[in-house]
Amino acid sequence: MKFNYKKLQSYIKEPLPTVDVLREKIIFHAFEVESVEGDEFDIKVLPDRAFDAKDERGMAREIAALFGLSLVEPDTYDKSAAHQISFSLEKVSALLGREISEQDITTVFNAYHYHYEITGDTATLFVPSWRPDLIHVYDIADEIGRYVGYETVPALLPN
Repeated sequence: MKFNYKKLQSYIKEPLPTVDVLREKIIFHAFEVESVEGDEFDIKVLPDRAFDAKDERGMAREIAALFGLSLVEPDTYDKSAAHQISFSLEKVSALLGREISEQDITTVFNAYHYHYEITGDTATLFVPSWRPDLIHVYDIADEIGRYVGYETVPALLPN
């Protein structure tokens, strides 16, 4: 899908980094950038992210989260009407093969402005409507791993 740098900037309060910095971060944490021509990015959006990153606003949401930026119009949703996923930090840690702390969960969920609760070793995510791909704890593990960086996950074969 084609995304325009200036159009993406219109959704984000702070100045975006350069095209090259933006491209590298997107590739490293989220999507495949197939080409950049001037201010146009051709970004491969996989089917599992087609709901939330299929348009400029969705891609701007992702970029804002990755760079710690603010959207001009923040996303809001009613957590009482949201699908809930409860999981233990231990389970997510086991799935990723590295320790995931409460701080990791807080960092990721705050970056995306998700509603959540953490009580002891259990966290509950109130899934926003624009993320119907988040269904199970496996999806949460993938989301956290992607954000904190897959390079932080050890490359081990399962037992």
